[in-house]
Amino acid sequence: MSRPLAIATVSLLALLLAACGAPRSGTVRYYDRNCPTCGTVESIEFVWIEDGPSGGGAVLGAIIGGVVGNQIGSGSGRRAATAAGAIAGAAIGHEAEQRSLERRRGYRFIVRLDDGRYAEVVQYENPGLRVGDRAEIRRNELHPLR
Repeated sequence: MSRPLAIATVSLLALLLAACGAPRSGTVRYYDRNCPTCGTVESIEFVWIEDGPSGGGAVLGAIIGGVVGNQIGSGSGRRAATAAGAIAGAAIGHEAEQRSLERRRGYRFIVRLDDGRYAEVVQYENPGLRVGDRAEIRRNELHPLR
């Protein structure tokens, strides 16, 4: 390789390496993050959260009621008793499940999103958020932006 070509190659490599260096002290970089679910927490309040019925009580009640009803009568009377037992069992099972539901304390957050809309998020835990904090809604939960 000729001397001028070697100098040009080394100079080019030095220039490329200098461009890859760390930013100088005092350099400010701004990132424009397009986040449609980010906003500011406007209010936080305690609420009671009730889990909804799963339907398991009604299904189990219908099965048990149908089995018990099937033990009564014969022929078409047995079919009617089975159907009536299943219906009554479903109603009793549903009612029993409703009475066994637990209420837990949770939080309702009102968030003013960056695009001006409002969102309400209800969840069991507060991840350390206070009114005025920036937050993001991910998978139906509120998370602080740090």
